[in-house]
Amino acid sequence: MKRTQILIVVLIFSVFNALGQDLVNFSGVIKDAQTGNPLEGINIFITEKNTGTISTDTGEFFVFLASGVYNVSISANGYKTEKMTLDLREDNYSEILLVPSTDPRKKNDLLTKAKSNHSNEVLIGKQKLKTVKSS
Repeated sequence: MKRTQILIVVLIFSVFNALGQDLVNFSGVIKDAQTGNPLEGINIFITEKNTGTISTDTGEFFVFLASGVYNVSISANGYKTEKMTLDLREDNYSEILLVPSTDPRKKNDLLTKAKSNHSNEVLIGKQKLKTVKSS
């Protein structure tokens, strides 16, 4: 009985140890290329995993991934999308500079959509919600 319990504990630690070695941290900070200011709410999307994260109010982000090669897309309204390929074999910290878009329509895209939506309907999932107009 005691031998079986020891074997189970050893197997559990072996599995956790094997899984833990494969994970690497992709992290960094995203800044405006012109001002150097950190950018909040920037989308970091990992294509192969169909997942991602967003930057914090200090421009920082992090995501844990298994070791491997990944295509990463970094995008935000008002900025040119940055695409990169990462070969993650160990933890990676990157400083990413996003270039503002030269197309003024992209910078104001979100604001224009908000102003032009006179129906005051918000789509959440598959459900439409009506909002009350403010004066």
